[in-house]
Amino acid sequence: MKKILSLAVMAISVLSLSAQSFDDFFSTERSTEKIRYGARIGLNVMGMRNNISNNDVLAFFSPNHDLPYTLDVHKKLGATLGVSVEIPILKNLWINTGLYYVATGVKMNFKQDFSKTHEDYLVEPRVNLTMHNIRIPAQASYRYTFKNKYELQVNLGPYFAYGVAGKASVKDDVDGTSMGSFDLTGNPNKIDPDRSEFKILGNERINTAKGNYINPFDMGIAFGAGVTFSQKYFAGFNYDAGLVNVNGKRAHGFSHNKVKNHSFTLVVGYNF
Repeated sequence: MKKILSLAVMAISVLSLSAQSFDDFFSTERSTEKIRYGARIGLNVMGMRNNISNNDVLAFFSPNHDLPYTLDVHKKLGATLGVSVEIPILKNLWINTGLYYVATGVKMNFKQDFSKTHEDYLVEPRVNLTMHNIRIPAQASYRYTFKNKYELQVNLGPYFAYGVAGKASVKDDVDGTSMGSFDLTGNPNKIDPDRSEFKILGNERINTAKGNYINPFDMGIAFGAGVTFSQKYFAGFNYDAGLVNVNGKRAHGFSHNKVKNHSFTLVVGYNF
């Protein structure tokens, strides 16, 4: 009987400690914290997931299918700058939002496979895309404080972005000469032989055609984590996975393709 009572006491003690531990990690107690405002700056690596095939590139550059080309898409570094707003809901649950400026882009190389042609020289266009977006996240943020000084946060939720400007430059990767008059709409007319770049956002009129190469609206899922020191200094990361096809369907030969943004960002900041 004593053994049974001892085991019962031990079981109750373990359950009590477990309940306290669980309540410490996932408390439903309302937070007494105030809304936090902060400044954030970061470095991001941008990319574009796409279903562009070598056949698409071949059809774009060589309608007669006699010049084999392939496409290489490379990530590009960019910057993030903005204001964070952190809203406490429960002891362990906050809402992260804010307003951010994000400079993004990608580099694309259209490569020719010289082993499959008898031509001595062909251009290899290199397209450098740069985009400027306004971004608003809306993430649920789990918070856990340890040693009364460090606050861990894990964030998950949607983001919404809108492109306010964007441009592209096209150069011959063989000799570095500008191909700014190279119009992605496929129109053979020269738009400007001295032009070094053209807009991909902003509804610029090119060759009597009007529209965006890249759709300005984007949204997706953002995941991130970080640590706040002494409630003032923040360091962390974010990964954004776009869910919207941002292909403006203006580029001749690629109008049927899907293009989605994704990026990884390292962030540091200060809370006021």
